[in-house]
Amino acid sequence: MVAQCCSTKRRGRRSAGRTRAGWRPKINRLKSDYGDLLGLKQRQDDEFWAHARLISAMFKGPLFQEDRVRLWAAYSTTCEEMKQAQVREGESERADSSEKRELVMSKIREAYFQAKEAADSDKLAEADALLSEALAWMKNGWEGFNSFG
Repeated sequence: MVAQCCSTKRRGRRSAGRTRAGWRPKINRLKSDYGDLLGLKQRQDDEFWAHARLISAMFKGPLFQEDRVRLWAAYSTTCEEMKQAQVREGESERADSSEKRELVMSKIREAYFQAKEAADSDKLAEADALLSEALAWMKNGWEGFNSFG
């Protein structure tokens, strides 16, 4: 019984040692494969979080306590950095959307007053052209949006 217990402990230690060797590269891959430190590519958030869930599940297996603490800190830091990047990106997208919405609304107001003051069909056609421009901005997914005028 004692021999079996010690044998099981040794196997557990060997298993924990083998397991920990592959942890650091997996955690580092979270940053390198899915992060974008330079802002040059679109992040793959869904893939990042799927990979993070796999790593999180690995923590349920055998691992020395000091390794667990160190690796969990690295893992948590990486996940927190991704969360912060997602928050910043969301805030930026909301600000961009709000700015574009205001520009469209401005174009619509301009068309409204143009039509309200129109004395002939040429002026109404100008108001229609303004509305068409605002509609095109929305339909095109904002392509060429900065070329308004």
